[in-house]
Amino acid sequence: YADLYEKIAFPFVSVIFVLVAFPFMVRPARTSALASNFFLGLLFSFIYYVIHSTSLAFGRAELISPLISAWTANILMLIVGLVLTLGAESPS
Repeated sequence: YADLYEKIAFPFVSVIFVLVAFPFMVRPARTSALASNFFLGLLFSFIYYVIHSTSLAFGRAELISPLISAWTANILMLIVGLVLTLGAESPS
């Protein structure tokens, strides 16, 4: 059942990563390098992939609920995205 729940949960990744990337987009270009923002995006993507794969493996092995395993990475990254977005400075 974990794969069925994953098919519903995975499309929300794009919305969640908009929240994660937003604080890096509003930084003025002269205060941060474009390369550092790019590598932070890769880092968050890799972290998401690791969490998602691990939680799905737990769900397939029935160590945790398949519903929880499919949504774990989304919920954790949503929290990270909200914390980063709420802590972002306004562009001025």
